[in-house]
Amino acid sequence: MKHLYYISRNFVEFGTFTAAEITDFKARKVLNDHDYVRADKDHHWKPLAAWIKENDLSVPAEKPVAKAKSPAPRKRAASAAKTPKKAA
Repeated sequence: MKHLYYISRNFVEFGTFTAAEITDFKARKVLNDHDYVRADKDHHWKPLAAWIKENDLSVPAEKPVAKAKSPAPRKRAASAAKTPKKAA
């Protein structure tokens, strides 16, 4: 049977989650060090960082974010380039 956990943020509980789900949330920055975790049958909350260290869990490394591409330059319309300007 998998162990299940609850997460608390700003005194609001969410869960239940598996340890793998919690470490995935941390890797994706859904959770931060100000969140707390407790086991399903336990009523003692632990800070997320302490819980990860205590359970000897590793948080997967973040994937590098792709560099944003700049939009392609706009082409001028062919008809506008050939139209002569009127003299004033």
